[in-house]
Amino acid sequence: MARFRALIGFLALAAAATPAAAQTAIVTDNLLITHDGVTEAEAQAFAKEAERAYKAVAGYFGREHARVISIRVGDRYDVPTAYHNRSTIVVGANRLRGDGGGFGRWRAIGPAIVHEITHLVAGLSRAGPGQFLDEGLAVFVQEKFKLPDDRSFPNMGRDVHEEAIRWSRQYDRMVPLAETHQARWLSGGARDLIYLQAGSFVRFLVETEGLKKFMAAYEGRGYQAVYGRDLGALEKEWLEFLKTVRAE
Repeated sequence: MARFRALIGFLALAAAATPAAAQTAIVTDNLLITHDGVTEAEAQAFAKEAERAYKAVAGYFGREHARVISIRVGDRYDVPTAYHNRSTIVVGANRLRGDGGGFGRWRAIGPAIVHEITHLVAGLSRAGPGQFLDEGLAVFVQEKFKLPDDRSFPNMGRDVHEEAIRWSRQYDRMVPLAETHQARWLSGGARDLIYLQAGSFVRFLVETEGLKKFMAAYEGRGYQAVYGRDLGALEKEWLEFLKTVRAE
């Protein structure tokens, strides 16, 4: 009931701050979704998927987000982005319509919203390097709870280990994990490779050592303290594992 009252109060504030003709709002069990640039049917379908995504992510981590998550859909947005300080996610209306966007490669919005909700529910990592684990965890959870027809960034619905290998062949190398935070803002294929590496590394750690250990490292306890090995040693183990993955 408290969450529902908070949603209604938040909806009233959003309505007061938004031009009358600009947006329409949908309230789900856990989310407030405001939208323009899409049909009501598209918005309702997205709201259903976003609510499914939230429940899947919250259930996986065993925690709720502390505040109501606001999702804003509109033509003024493009790439789905989460803002921790505002508990807000913005999504381009073109992602719901399926007409691509600035990068022209996203076709299914579901995993994109799983990715961004993961950022908010998991919170910011206090481990390094940079935001490497933040993005890696979001890519991993996105793959775990993807829709059957997913074609979203970075692995476009394909196995993240296999895609990391394929992209590394194009660049004749893997980017050292300690350097990924410096290259995260690159455009094109280099950015794809870094996100794929991050997702593959996190999936490897979670599937071999468990989510509990990973979250301890994610929240800042340190790789050595949690795993008994430093990041460099874990990276070597991951790279050795990738040698066993068949990627055509």
